[in-house]
Amino acid sequence: MDSTSFRSFIDRSPSTTGEIRIPTLLPDEHVSVRCDNCRCRLQMGKTFDATLVSTNYRLLVVRTIEQQTDVPRRMKLHDERVSIPLCAIFSLRYADAAHGSESNGLGGALSPFRANLRRSRKGGEKSTEKELKQFKPLTTALSSMEIISCLKVYLKDMRVLFIDLRNAASASNLANHLLYFSRPPRADRLPMADGGGERNRKVPFTDRHSWEEELRRLTPKERQTMWRVVDLRAEAIHADSSSYPPTVIACAGLSLTDVREGTHSWEGGRFPIWVYSWKGTVMMRSGLPISSASTAITQRKFEDRIAGTHDSQAVPHIIRMDGPEVTLDKIGLAFEKLHKICAVDNSARAHRYGKVWPQRVTETGWLQAVTSVLNTAAAAVTRLVDHEESVLLQDGEGRDISAVVSSLVQVCLDKQARRVDGLQRLIEKEWISLGHPFSRRLLSVEGSPFCPVFLLFLDALSQLVEMYPTQFEYSSTYLVCLWDLILSGTVGSMSCEDATEQMQLSRTSSAFPVDGQFKEPVSLLFSSIPFTAATLVTRTGRSVPLLADIIRPPTCAANVKLWNECYLRWQPDAVVKGGGPLLSSWALDRLMDQRQEELGVIWKMTIGTIDEDMISSCFPYSSSRTSDDQVVGHSERPSIGSIASLATLQINRDTDYDDYGAGTPVQTPTVSAPIVSTPTVTTQTPTVPVVRYHSGSITVSGETATAVPLTPEGRPVSIPVRQAPPVPPKTFHRSYV
Repeated sequence: MDSTSFRSFIDRSPSTTGEIRIPTLLPDEHVSVRCDNCRCRLQMGKTFDATLVSTNYRLLVVRTIEQQTDVPRRMKLHDERVSIPLCAIFSLRYADAAHGSESNGLGGALSPFRANLRRSRKGGEKSTEKELKQFKPLTTALSSMEIISCLKVYLKDMRVLFIDLRNAASASNLANHLLYFSRPPRADRLPMADGGGERNRKVPFTDRHSWEEELRRLTPKERQTMWRVVDLRAEAIHADSSSYPPTVIACAGLSLTDVREGTHSWEGGRFPIWVYSWKGTVMMRSGLPISSASTAITQRKFEDRIAGTHDSQAVPHIIRMDGPEVTLDKIGLAFEKLHKICAVDNSARAHRYGKVWPQRVTETGWLQAVTSVLNTAAAAVTRLVDHEESVLLQDGEGRDISAVVSSLVQVCLDKQARRVDGLQRLIEKEWISLGHPFSRRLLSVEGSPFCPVFLLFLDALSQLVEMYPTQFEYSSTYLVCLWDLILSGTVGSMSCEDATEQMQLSRTSSAFPVDGQFKEPVSLLFSSIPFTAATLVTRTGRSVPLLADIIRPPTCAANVKLWNECYLRWQPDAVVKGGGPLLSSWALDRLMDQRQEELGVIWKMTIGTIDEDMISSCFPYSSSRTSDDQVVGHSERPSIGSIASLATLQINRDTDYDDYGAGTPVQTPTVSAPIVSTPTVTTQTPTVPVVRYHSGSITVSGETATAVPLTPEGRPVSIPVRQAPPVPPKTFHRSYV
């Protein structure tokens, strides 16, 4: 692959003030509501004038004045910078005319944005709590007579969009439209579920051939006859276990009558089925057993038949996941609490949460849920590998937590599942075919509460990717983009209740290959450079064990970390300039390119040249300039060291920065200037950087020298990266550059 420059992603569109240009609508998409004269901003960002166009699929935020950006467009189907899928809305909050102005005592002519900023300066924690209470949750349709002054749109990917609707018409219609389409009554009302995907695609693992091929791949030849493919539809028992695909694999010793009785002996009709083999042992999934005298006989018969497939004739070890540690209610509540501290909408709240950040994260319970499923997966791996016992995973209707644990076990034991193609096959089998209810859990169909079980799996998988970087072909960025793609509602196979509903609604488009859904340079970050390097070094015959057949999930909570790359990627205070996985991968990429002759391999650079000045720990969601360009909502920018804030901007306490541009006159910020007589030390600024990678650290050296002043104690003086931009006058036609 030729070197690809990361400098080309910057959108340098010229600013124009002509007629509003609505983006091209997608097939079957139509405009429902249009609101002009709106003012919008994302959390802790700049306010801009915009026209809002809401369709049956997405909310288009069309800026009155086009603005250049340092982050690339990611998705091919739609531009997430101006397009928000309605099914990605987590919650809505609104302020009416009274709460938005008069109740604040600041006058009706004042924007809710500015009122929030004033309270943030005055009252600290009490003011932010008061600001939260003034916005009421939007759960039912509003009357057309109600006047809305401001609307907050909370997204499932932790973004927050502010909309000032004081000068806009059809404000209540817009709010009602967003509320309705963000919670569709039925799955067939989900718009654009197959947008950009392959229509009339065959659903994997719904036919005999797919399951037989999987059984041959994983099971020793002498044991394949102990299991058989059961055609539920042909044997007229599919209606009793409708969440199963038409074909599954069951024990060969079970008769048709036994299988039919099994559909009435386990929750949801999901009797034990085969999903994975490890040498002489197997792993199965089922719902929880129904307690009754008649079903107990059938359950013992299933256990005896399964025991016959094992050399020791031992019944399978049952792992029940119906305990209080991880439940659907706890997962939904934990994400709601996590969303509250990660979807921060102003700097005052970020500062308040930052002071007790570890405690806040612990109180959400999300890390405990991730730790619990990893521990359960570790216990299953121990039973299969060390004790040589078969395992039966049981939970609820066998569609949620068992899918998480089963997938993690296969990732640990099957090297193919750590490849891109293997992960696709795993998700198609364990999640899509075996009927995880994506429509209810993620897209809130039928008014179901949001319960991101699939995100729990991706988070636990990212922990393994972090612990074993040389064992996975895909990166953590790949998992984040897969999550965003599902939230967009464009993946038909992940927007239905089960495989049967997919075929009935003809929504069979796939998320894979994921890199086909995203544009460069984002798609270049999906592959793991440490894995590629380890594979090449292993092929040279070196004795260093870089690739392993089995990996073990962590069993200690200290090894589980918050997935910052997914949850804090939109927060300016969490951006680390010049840091993140991209810089370390780029350094290893250059190291392998320089040492390919010494190692005796052929290395083709994957990333190519990048602009270090714009790369941050949150790329490609925000650049290093993001934290520099923020207009803060109080007199002094907080230092949130707990979430890695590296801001060095120093602002005078008397300066009033208001993103609405009214009231307080603009003053020039006071910054610390170096003293002429101060001694200096010479540092190296890389012009053509030379990267050395050793012991987990990166050393960059170059040619250009820069003088940095020192304090009397001999420490370098902090120099601000740039001054805050001046506040423009209050007008509805201006540019924030």
